[in-house]
Amino acid sequence: MYLTVNNASAGSGKTFTLAAEYVADLVAELHATIGAYHIPSYAINAHRRILAITFTNKATAEMKERILQYLYALSQQQDDAFLEKVKEKLTSFSVSVSDQQIAAFTRKALIDILHDYNQFHVITIDSFFQKLLSSLARELNLPANLKVDINNNEAIEEAVDLLLRDPEPSELGWLKNYINQRNADAQNWNIAEEIKKFSYKNLLLEDYQLLPDTEKAFIADNAKMNDFIKSLRKILRDIGEQFNNTLQQIKDEFEASLEEHSNSRSIKPYFKNMPKAPKEGMEKILNGDARLLLKKAQDNAELCSLETNFIEQLNELEKARKEYEELSSTIALMLKNLSPLRLLNAIEKKLDIVNQEHNRFLLTKTKLLFHTFIDDQDAPFIFEKTGNLYKHILIDEFQDTAKTQWNNICHLLLNSMSEGNTNLIVGDIKQSIYRWNGGDWRLLMNMSKDPKLALLGEIKTETLNDNYRSKSNIVHFNNKFFIEAAKQLDEESNTTLLREIYTKETTHQIPKKGKGGYVYACISEEKETPAFSDEEFSLSAQMHKLHQAGVAWKDMCILIRKRNDAAKIIENITDIEFVSDEAFALGSSLGVQLIIHLLRILDNEEDTAAIYFVIKAYEEYILQAEPSHSNKLEDLPKDFSSDIDYLRKMPLYELILRLIEIFQLDKLKEGSTYLLSFLDQTLDYISTNPHTINSFLRKWENALQSKSIPSSKVDAVRILTIHKSKGLEFHSVFIPDCTWELGTTNSDHRSFLWWDNPFIRKENMPHIPITPSSQAKNSKFKTQYEEEMNQRHVDNLNLAYVAFTRPRYNLFLWANTKGKKTNDDMGLLLASTLKALYDTDSIELQNEEAPLTHEQIESLSIYEIGTPEVPKMKATQKVEKSDNPFVYTPEEKSIFFKTFPARLSFRQSNDSLEFMTELQGEDTSKFKIMDRGKIFHRIMQNIKVAEDMPKSIKHLSQLGIISEGEIEKLQNQFTEYLSAHPEWFDGSWNVFTETTLLKSGNAEHRADRIMTRGNETIIIDFKFAQKEEKKHILQVQGYMKLLKEIRPQVKGYLWYVDKGLTIPVEL
Repeated sequence: MYLTVNNASAGSGKTFTLAAEYVADLVAELHATIGAYHIPSYAINAHRRILAITFTNKATAEMKERILQYLYALSQQQDDAFLEKVKEKLTSFSVSVSDQQIAAFTRKALIDILHDYNQFHVITIDSFFQKLLSSLARELNLPANLKVDINNNEAIEEAVDLLLRDPEPSELGWLKNYINQRNADAQNWNIAEEIKKFSYKNLLLEDYQLLPDTEKAFIADNAKMNDFIKSLRKILRDIGEQFNNTLQQIKDEFEASLEEHSNSRSIKPYFKNMPKAPKEGMEKILNGDARLLLKKAQDNAELCSLETNFIEQLNELEKARKEYEELSSTIALMLKNLSPLRLLNAIEKKLDIVNQEHNRFLLTKTKLLFHTFIDDQDAPFIFEKTGNLYKHILIDEFQDTAKTQWNNICHLLLNSMSEGNTNLIVGDIKQSIYRWNGGDWRLLMNMSKDPKLALLGEIKTETLNDNYRSKSNIVHFNNKFFIEAAKQLDEESNTTLLREIYTKETTHQIPKKGKGGYVYACISEEKETPAFSDEEFSLSAQMHKLHQAGVAWKDMCILIRKRNDAAKIIENITDIEFVSDEAFALGSSLGVQLIIHLLRILDNEEDTAAIYFVIKAYEEYILQAEPSHSNKLEDLPKDFSSDIDYLRKMPLYELILRLIEIFQLDKLKEGSTYLLSFLDQTLDYISTNPHTINSFLRKWENALQSKSIPSSKVDAVRILTIHKSKGLEFHSVFIPDCTWELGTTNSDHRSFLWWDNPFIRKENMPHIPITPSSQAKNSKFKTQYEEEMNQRHVDNLNLAYVAFTRPRYNLFLWANTKGKKTNDDMGLLLASTLKALYDTDSIELQNEEAPLTHEQIESLSIYEIGTPEVPKMKATQKVEKSDNPFVYTPEEKSIFFKTFPARLSFRQSNDSLEFMTELQGEDTSKFKIMDRGKIFHRIMQNIKVAEDMPKSIKHLSQLGIISEGEIEKLQNQFTEYLSAHPEWFDGSWNVFTETTLLKSGNAEHRADRIMTRGNETIIIDFKFAQKEEKKHILQVQGYMKLLKEIRPQVKGYLWYVDKGLTIPVEL
């Protein structure tokens, strides 16, 4: 078979393609298994053999939902378009099936998945590694009860606190060096927080975690690292002295012979600014384009000879200057991060300690753990166990896959391909925007050249060129824009990298949504973006125009580069309501904030700021009164202030419920959803963490406050970062500030990069942590620096691609160009690319349907394509619900939170006296105390065949439910019972005991014993020492009706076991 690699541009229907591949694999598996091996259909669960990997929980949920929808549609012989896609896939697999067979197979697959949902393997890549970790804990020498944690920052914070609280002598020295370095650079004095931030960014990055043990051992060796740093400083000192001696000799010679006859305005600044590069005037002298001598001295032959010799010496000095600059810059870059690096190594050791104490394993490290166990063999043992489960592997968003993730998954793929199975990879290099998180788009670009994969089968590369999202004018604009922008960036950087990514084949899309669409770009030559001016070209003006024309606020979305850019929008536009993900965070709820401040008061009664906040909020929003601005504890409600000691001792969850009740937080408008979500987070917290108020407050600060609730339906304009908008689409998209730097990356996630050591003691430290500043351009890291800059250009042009491809109908762009540096700003690139597209005569770049227009209004350049698209007014129609039960139509529901006082009392039943009083007489067994019927049901529950009976009785003895003296008596009794119906216990049936049957409305019914064999189904209900009653028959009839919906041939029996009476039950 083969591996298919789909290059899926934005809006090309990759979810549709992935779902079609999944369903085709299901059909092919069922067809082959049932047809070739004649295995009964009920024994096959084809979905267990397919693994589909996505990268977000949202994508996983969407994929599962779509697969279920399509399976149902095909089972009902609906959705011809999807059916044709599946048949096309099956033909490529060389599988021939009829439409009727596809309907039958998809119906079976759907039922199998619904009854075996845990084995529906459409999961995120992190969940996959977590599942793998759990299943292979024994092989990896990990404890069975290991807790996998996703909160890296919380664990790192604990490690840093441990380091600062109890540092070893060497670690104390590194801390002092770090503090001194930060003080020298006039940086933040809060060392604890800065060390934590530094660790968050670097500790768990792949480049550091994958350093060889020898390198980490070298870093941890204090003496060796000190020696290494000393050697670097000595080299820097030696070359500095050598260069300064040479410089001084030349200066002395100049001052002695030529100074009074020369142009000192060029030469003196050159000497003074050493080792900086010469300025333009000096460059001309060095190149022979200008004279060093003054004009009046240029006729003196002796001086001219001295000038010629001196210029030669200056050129030699310039060579020495460049060598010195290169070496000094290299060593300065190397030295910058060595002290923090030693600190990082110490924090890693502390992290191992705190994780071991908490029996915790960080999810981030799972991929690294498996990576360390893998060598170059084709099927390492660690994946054989998993590889035998999966025949087909589908991977989505492959451009965001990290090298270690691919190294691990690749072995599963190789295993599948070696067995002749089909596999699918889907991705788009142009949408790779997570390189800071380890994603490597080069894996996708070089997939067809992978030698391991190529040996095992054909690698088919397909490009999905159709665009089903955006109207034609937007598609044509993006087709032209990104090819031209890539060309301009490449030419300025003297590379071809972007042109290899943004080719005509991978970028040009065919619009399938219809004609129309609108693109608007406003470029200002001023320093500020025109999006926030008061003129008709502003963001506010354009949004109001669209809204007045019929576009709802909720159908508009503003995309920003960084989260803090939202503040400027909200500050400048006050007459439009905005909403962002941060608005739905738990920390944004007044009710939740009140609870948190109350917990702070319970943790520390002296926290007057918390007391003031609670009193003011309670009086203003709950009591609807004028706030008193008090910060005294006694001014809080008496139920709280006089009961603090008791409240502190309450379990955390019950405490929070009590606080909600005391302060009447259920009265807060629209607060119920937040309170319920907060309580859910509290339950999740206390299941695995200490129940103390202090530890919960730390968890709140680190993680819980940013947790979001499901956003409600709000008619407001959404504000999203470009990263969060990936995978989404909107009616109209506004990007008010297209001016992000092209040479930067997401600095929130890493402080340095690991580059190859260029020349100094490479055997000790082959890799060096380098901060990629402009200083690297003039160092021995120049090649690696230029490669990093090119990668950043890819990152930032990809950001623009993701942003520009989100709208369905309208795209609005704003930028400014004044004060921007060439080749370093998206605004300049946008302006130059639009100008090139407008000026071009190229037929390929023209759009005859709606040409690009340009209007210059003072300092503004306005570019437009088409006219704004607004919803067409239609007569009000009733929304028809789909008959597909897996197509979910969201409905708005009101949620109300209400607390009720608990009124609990203890009352002892008469029967319980048997447990409290010493039993009299001969029979003192627990058998007489407990309910006889329940015990007999427990025994029958574990008997599927007659041979199970002794084990079932012994098991109850081990649990202490019956005594050992009763075992023989019960065995004899049940031997007699089972002899009444030996045919039910002979092993020829599939048996389900105590099985829950679901009825519409989620009502549950539990049947004692259900047996199936072929098309036969029997339901048996046991009764022990009970009278015959009509309700017993009605009960069995109810079970039979439920089962008859899926198993038409159903028989029912009511078995009064003690009486030896079996009554057939008819419907």
